[in-house]
Amino acid sequence: MQISKSLIDACKSGKREAQKILYETISARLYHICLRYAPNSEDASDILHDSFITILTKVSQYDERGDFMGWSMRITVNTALQWLRKNKRMQLTEEIDERKFILHLDASDNLNEKMILNLIAKLPAGYRAVFNLYAIEGYDHAEIGEMMGISESTSRSQFARARALLQKFIQQEEHLPAKYRIA
Repeated sequence: MQISKSLIDACKSGKREAQKILYETISARLYHICLRYAPNSEDASDILHDSFITILTKVSQYDERGDFMGWSMRITVNTALQWLRKNKRMQLTEEIDERKFILHLDASDNLNEKMILNLIAKLPAGYRAVFNLYAIEGYDHAEIGEMMGISESTSRSQFARARALLQKFIQQEEHLPAKYRIA
């Protein structure tokens, strides 16, 4: 999604109408990011609100070198992580061997995006945060560790546990095709 330079410039000038247009243009996409980290839609709305406050107060710092949407998404992810820490929702567990757990899904699988996102939403907050950062946002474990104030190996173990739990959720879903369930 490309945001026009004139809209960004108008937001930098503090024009309320431009800020409203920006919100209407990108809020749905950012809300979906919030939903991946929040335990419910009410909390996701709070995170979105806080994200937009940050976006609008820091829009003058946007240097136009990268994509504005990507910049806004990074702010939203960081806001979600701050919200999780502030609300003590990000409980991390001890390290485990990542090689023991693999989520086996490929492009030919019949799981749709909404179904997968619903299963991800069932993960504990710490697992969900690491899983989203690694598998969806594309950060590596060193970056995740730095963002979340944990070690790289803890990030790896949280990701492994998240994958294992997702595999368990997939196997327990009664409405899933038989190939995903334990016989």
